[in-house]
Amino acid sequence: MTDRIHKKIDELIHQIDEFRLEPGFTKEVNRRNVNEVVNNLHDEQFLEIAVELIAYSQSAKSSKVREVLDNGDLPRMFANYDAKKISVMNPCDLADDNWMRIKGIRQKHKLFQIVMLARNIDRGFNMQNLLKQAQIPKTLENKKDVKNFWIGFKKLRKSIKMQNPPFLGELTSLLHFLLMIGYDCAKPDVIVMKAAKSIGIVDNKGNDNDTKKIAVIRAMQEYAVKNSIRTSIIDFYFLVWNGQSEASNLVKPEFYKITKK
Repeated sequence: MTDRIHKKIDELIHQIDEFRLEPGFTKEVNRRNVNEVVNNLHDEQFLEIAVELIAYSQSAKSSKVREVLDNGDLPRMFANYDAKKISVMNPCDLADDNWMRIKGIRQKHKLFQIVMLARNIDRGFNMQNLLKQAQIPKTLENKKDVKNFWIGFKKLRKSIKMQNPPFLGELTSLLHFLLMIGYDCAKPDVIVMKAAKSIGIVDNKGNDNDTKKIAVIRAMQEYAVKNSIRTSIIDFYFLVWNGQSEASNLVKPEFYKITKK
């Protein structure tokens, strides 16, 4: 099965490469390729990344979220990600005062999640300490590294759940966070899972539970190790394949007319 899946991923990449829009496509590949694990992640960095992840969550349209992130309103709203200042904010007031400028994030209750996460940090939640304890490999170079990634991931997730911060205990969210800070993984969202099903990594039966999501990301990691490529780049190709709104702008429009017949 592994050889068959790897061949399918080869074909997917080859088809997309024929329709690349440059220089944007290569710029995104290079950005993902050089992304290294953040060392000594301080609270402001963590909160900034978490706010971005929360903004993208729950099927918000990625291009609309990007507009919100680029307009600079979020750091202004959230005191440049100072946890102590955010922890005393009222999410309802934040929505009343700012919603028309940030409505691209789609759900107002995300403001509540951000405030609650800041309160967890103010009470002592420290992601950097949990990452150190989990000892997840910072790069994946062989199958043993892939195995150790999931051992560390399980430990990290268990530690996070014990402290119960909002958002991060969910598998997809935590993998997205690790992807953002430079680890070799991917976010198993709806778009990535659709791509995985289309090439047979998992089937279409039942819901996309954690077991299926782990199988997909692990298959992507194993392909990446075999082909000396970053898992995040495979993630990008999967996003292009199923037309994520940001990624689809980096291939010629006719790609979807030809490949999706």
